[in-house]
Amino acid sequence: MHTKHVVANAQKSIGAILKIFWTRGGRNVIAANRLYLVKVLPQMTYGAAHSIPVNLAALEKQQSKFLRAILWLPTSASNAAIRLETGQVTVEARIWIMAIMYWLKLNHDTTGLLPLTLQDTYAPPAEDTGTQVRVLWIFTTLSVVN
Repeated sequence: MHTKHVVANAQKSIGAILKIFWTRGGRNVIAANRLYLVKVLPQMTYGAAHSIPVNLAALEKQQSKFLRAILWLPTSASNAAIRLETGQVTVEARIWIMAIMYWLKLNHDTTGLLPLTLQDTYAPPAEDTGTQVRVLWIFTTLSVVN
């Protein structure tokens, strides 16, 4: 039931993007692809990191139909070649990436770049060591405040 609802919403959004693409969008493939990545993919993958859906064929089909439409490709073109040309991965791969990122976020609790910057031991060769001391002081005070 949930997959049917997701596919229906994705079809509506894809239809709106294609309408803009063919009328006012100037047939700009890059803009249409970015709109798809920003609007449709989050709709299709919402909540999928918590429980990965079993049947992803319908979602993959929507992605392939959209990419074929904006690139003017026949149905005989390979899905892998189309995704390679546009720089996208499959919906299943994107869901697994989201699930792994969610798991890492829960288990390793690194928030932002500040903890990684504080762990960094690299000291660039600089003439003014006072600048390095000031930067280190700023980072340590930020970590104490947070």
